[in-house]
Amino acid sequence: MEVLLLLTSIILRYPVMT
Repeated sequence: MEVLLLLTSIILRYPVMT
């Protein structure tokens, strides 16, 4: 499932942008 990978990527990038 690509959605899971995409979600994980966003979650991992979320703290980086904050």
